[in-house]
Amino acid sequence: PTDGGDKPKPPVDPPTDGGDKPKPSNLV
Repeated sequence: PTDGGDKPKPPVDPPTDGGDKPKPSNLV
């Protein structure tokens, strides 16, 4: 059971600071 009634969503991907995935240097 949860306090709010909704199950917390687990983060699917590691969070990034800017919100966008950093591009690998070989693709830049």
